[in-house]
Formats: sequence, structure tokens, C-alpha cells
Amino acid sequence: MAIKPIRIGSNVTQENAPDSLPLQAFTVRSGLLDSLQAQLIPGVVPALDRALGRVDDYLFDRSQSGDDALGLTALRDLRQVRGQILKRFEQSLLVGFRALREAQPESAEVFSRALSLLSEEGLEEQLATEQLAESLTRLHAPALEVLGLRVAKLLGLGELAPAANPFAPPFLATALGNAMEGMPLDAAVRIVVFKFFERELGPLLATCYERSNAQLVNAGGKVLVDEREGVYEGVAHLLRLGHRRIAMINGVVTTKLPRKACCWVIDSDETNRPTPRSRGARS
Repeated sequence: MAIKPIRIGSNVTQENAPDSLPLQAFTVRSGLLDSLQAQLIPGVVPALDRALGRVDDYLFDRSQSGDDALGLTALRDLRQVRGQILKRFEQSLLVGFRALREAQPESAEVFSRALSLLSEEGLEEQLATEQLAESLTRLHAPALEVLGLRVAKLLGLGELAPAANPFAPPFLATALGNAMEGMPLDAAVRIVVFKFFERELGPLLATCYERSNAQLVNAGGKVLVDEREGVYEGVAHLLRLGHRRIAMINGVVTTKLPRKACCWVIDSDETNRPTPRSRGARS
């Protein structure tokens, strides 16, 4: 059964908004989630299509060189299921955003795969899934972390697990694995798909995260991460480790960091509590 994304419009009433939210807050949240979905899905689904096209070319070249394992048979199998893979991948993303709209992100985690470790092929595919997730998470860690905090704040949550966050590489990797599950594809072909998809997602996610963060920043007071408390907790942790002189250096110019946090130079007093000093202060 196809699951369509929930659209927010003038027909929203207090009766169908969650009990914990007034109508206005529900409409604002849903509108922002609509915008975030529009940032992600129209980018990553075509990226998967491009990745599958590159796998197609790769398999064709291998067949021309006489490779029996990754040759014409594998190429034929991939072409037969390519459209289904795309549809199932997009479906997982729509389900993920639907769970966010319903303020039940944990319900999206039921789509996590449980690959069997008993088979060597299953283990290799699981490692490919984890490698895609870890590589892209590491590449985009700062922007992804801020985006995750902002989306969690939008939902009224303390945090949003990567497995329930459609923007997170672990979610995307799992969605791709789900899309290929049960398909007549050799394990080696699946691993190649993961690798080509990882290459497509690298630059794409950087733009997606930047634009999505900007959207939530432009929402003003509607979505706000407690930067001051975050800075305090981070510095307090460093103090507990024994550090006594701590500075914060701003990142690239596109990073949206609070101006005050960028200008702070942190010292500690006798109670090991971080104390802000004005920019340019010297001890």
C-alpha cells in the first residue's frame, strides 16, 4: 500500500492537530517540515538514480571485458529492478518525514534493517551500509549535528536519533538497503551501488544541510537551539578534563554560529565554571 506524504494546508483544524500543540504551532511545524522535505527528497532520489546509472555503466564495462561475475546477467538484473529501487527508497524517506510530522520519529526506526551476520554476503553488505553512513557523517558532522538539534527542537524533543532522521546518513544508508532488500541482485552489485551512491551524496548533502539549516535559522524564534547552554556544557566538559585556557575559533564563513559564542574567550574561576570575557581580552 502506497503511503503518501501528509500535506499541510487550509484544511488543518485544531481537531486534527496533536493534543500537545495549539493549531498555530502545529501549522508552523508542519510547514517547516514540508520545506525540509522539499530540500532533501528532490535531491537524493535523483542522486540515487545517477548512482544506479553509473553502476549500469560499470557493469557494462565489466561485461565487455569478459567478467562473468559482474557481467551481462548482473546488468540485466539491475535494469529490471532499477525503478523499484528508486520507488522504495523514496517511500522510506516519505515514511520518515511522515513520522516527524506525527511527532513519532521512533516509528521510522522500524524500517531499520537487521542483516544476518551468519552469511558472509550479509556481513559485507552490512559493512557497506555502515561505511556509507560513517563516511558521510564524518564529512558533514558540524552541519549535520546542528541540523539534527534544530529539527529535534522543532519537534519538541531533546534529541533526534540518526535512525529516525531522514537527513542523517545512517537513515539514508538504511533506506537504500531496504530498497534493495529482496531484489534479485548479487551482493557484489549491492556493494557497488552503496559506493557509487556515497560518491553522489558527498557534495549534494553539503548543499542540502546548508540550505536546511538556513531555513530553520530564517524561521527566527520558531526554531532555536540553546547555543549558550551548549557552549557552557562543552567548556565545562573541557574544564573537567583539566583544561584551563579555552578559545573558540569560528569555522568557515558559511557556518551559522552565534556571534557571541564566536567572540568568547573562556577562562575558569575557582569553581571551574566557564566565564565569558570580551573579545580581544588578554590575560
